[in-house]
Amino acid sequence: MSNDKNGSLENILDTIQSKLKRLDSQLEAEKRLLEQHTLENIDTLLKEKHNEFEQLNTDIVLLQDFFNNKQLDFSSESINPYISSASQDVKDKWQLFINTLQSCQEKNLINGLLVMGMKNYNDKLLGLLTQQNPETYHPSQPVKKTMSTREHKA
Repeated sequence: MSNDKNGSLENILDTIQSKLKRLDSQLEAEKRLLEQHTLENIDTLLKEKHNEFEQLNTDIVLLQDFFNNKQLDFSSESINPYISSASQDVKDKWQLFINTLQSCQEKNLINGLLVMGMKNYNDKLLGLLTQQNPETYHPSQPVKKTMSTREHKA
């Protein structure tokens, strides 16, 4: 393992972990806003989440470079033996990284499902308000596009 403070695996994992923790908090806040249908502050939160993803992407590139410099592919098959032979501190940080990453992925998926549920509800409501019945199907009936115009990103 390198003792270089800027490029050590421990430092890279610490940096990523702190950003993942912030992202995790943002995802929790996003879920609360979505569940409570209090969307006034969602744009600010989405911008923060987007910035956190961009910063994490930069750090993931550093992590990829670290393993590439060790002639390892950025895959679990290649990385796991390296981590298994590392110090206990590195093993613990790696496991925490994996666990936090999985937690963020699950929360982001749940939030995406909440957004899609809200979109579907709004589409049905708009259909009722415009007296369109999306449940009715007949071959001569034109295909109707959804009424909502806002793009929803999870």
